[in-house]
Amino acid sequence: MKPLIEQRLRLARDGFMRQALSRVRNGIRPHFDNALAPVPKIAPSQWDCGDTTSRALIAWLRVRQMLGDPAVDPEVESGLWQYLQTFIHPETGLAYCPDHSDPKTSGYYYHLWDQGMFFQYLVLRLQHLSAEREQTLARIRRLQKGLFRIARHSVLHDRQGIPGLVPDFATAIWWETDCYWNDSPKLPARDFGKMHWTGFTLTGALALYAQAKLLEITRDPQDRQLAQELAHGYLCGFEQSRGSRSPMFDDAGRFQGHFHGAVTGLVGLVTFARDLLAHGDAALGEKYIDLAIRAYRWIFDASTNPSPACSCGYFPETAMFGPRNGISGMNEVCGTADMLELAAALAGCHSLRLRWRAFADLWDDIERFTVNDLFHTQFTKPERLSGDAATLNRLRGAWISSRSFPNDLGLYRTGGEPPQLPVAGCCGYSGIRALYTAWTEAVTTEGDVTEVRIVTEHEDANVVITPRAAGGLRYRAKRDHQLRVRAPRAVAPDGWITRTPRAGEAAEIAWDKPRWSTREKCGSFNIGGAWPALAENETPTYALTYEGNHLVRIEPSGLKYPFLEGL
Repeated sequence: MKPLIEQRLRLARDGFMRQALSRVRNGIRPHFDNALAPVPKIAPSQWDCGDTTSRALIAWLRVRQMLGDPAVDPEVESGLWQYLQTFIHPETGLAYCPDHSDPKTSGYYYHLWDQGMFFQYLVLRLQHLSAEREQTLARIRRLQKGLFRIARHSVLHDRQGIPGLVPDFATAIWWETDCYWNDSPKLPARDFGKMHWTGFTLTGALALYAQAKLLEITRDPQDRQLAQELAHGYLCGFEQSRGSRSPMFDDAGRFQGHFHGAVTGLVGLVTFARDLLAHGDAALGEKYIDLAIRAYRWIFDASTNPSPACSCGYFPETAMFGPRNGISGMNEVCGTADMLELAAALAGCHSLRLRWRAFADLWDDIERFTVNDLFHTQFTKPERLSGDAATLNRLRGAWISSRSFPNDLGLYRTGGEPPQLPVAGCCGYSGIRALYTAWTEAVTTEGDVTEVRIVTEHEDANVVITPRAAGGLRYRAKRDHQLRVRAPRAVAPDGWITRTPRAGEAAEIAWDKPRWSTREKCGSFNIGGAWPALAENETPTYALTYEGNHLVRIEPSGLKYPFLEGL
């Protein structure tokens, strides 16, 4: 798996990451608004700025880490960083939308989601660019001050908390809306463009994610307090986004609203919970992780979730557990990237409590989402589509950001229209984030211990590993070490096989890949009867057959862009 990830990374790096850009006066601008069909295009939008530029910088940092080249493309990366700095408010540290702001006269227009993405990038910059640590931390502190200054800091009243999760009289941080003018949630009467979307995102979810990641680095008590208050605001669900509820989750872990935002918040919650287990209220940390796994399980539960995910890695763009008209009309690659991170965060907890040991099986989910969704929805062969060849080629290596059905790459809007193939910039760069999670989670090495969570080609100072086609692996020890291999429960009841090979020893750990099948209801409606195999407005039930974690058959099949063939 890792060699194919690296191959796909190079495709993306040399394709859309270098080419779906515009050189502007103050650097290099990436683009959110992209499409492959029916009309190929790359267009500027207000989401290019704090959101997509931060995502692009995160992606370049991750590509450098995975491909081992400290200067993969310094011109592009430095150009993106130069452009991002041109619309950072010098006093508040916030990223404003330059296309719709008037810095010299009336003021600044902010997407608060942009602040979370910028915050996340700065935390990664703090972690990995040690030469700029003091300067980057100063930027983070300025951004925190500006962002939390315009937030609501609500002290919960008696019985306003959530039993076991948020105590009464606690402080909760949240934001009234996701778009601000200067420091006000009330915007002036003016045209903010066609992509002025309000009530679209969950600001607190992304802020919690970035704050929890910052806390992992600083261990600062003030950062811990901010993470706690953000967790309160997130769990209470004071922000409203596309039907989200208050509290955010019910006891079963069910939720509504923007899937990308909600699951990003869950990753932040689990990250913060790990800190609580080690340095704070361990009982509360356990409750946070228990809630996260309930939410994770519910996402796939078709018996109570009208817009369930598919085991192959298809996730709804909007989560609902209301009436039928709440079913999501499409998926989103950003959601797949988030679920990979959530699976990794939970799997990493498997050894912390006895009741969490089964979380190790979530590494199967990581492999399944990667090989069956990410690999098959990346745009690798633009020559297969007719149209503007130059534009298509600029999007080589990007991902089909949204589609209606798990085994189709088209997004149907009405029965009479051809499928759309959107390639939004957010999802393109999220594809890199998703591959990074799979790449880092597959095998880990700490000193003389190598742990294989997902069988893949691998070499480190301890061992060389090669997968067996039938299942399992072959290894050749380079020095004395301990080798831990996660195996199917039928082979290893506790899920792990441990060997202590001597230097030069070569052997194999073998098992047969299990072949298994499942039936799952997921995807959108068959809008206008566009898919002849289904009744009009029917949501399909799929029969999926796997060998190990690789999907080998899916029925019904035969859509315009066959899922198993990919692009």
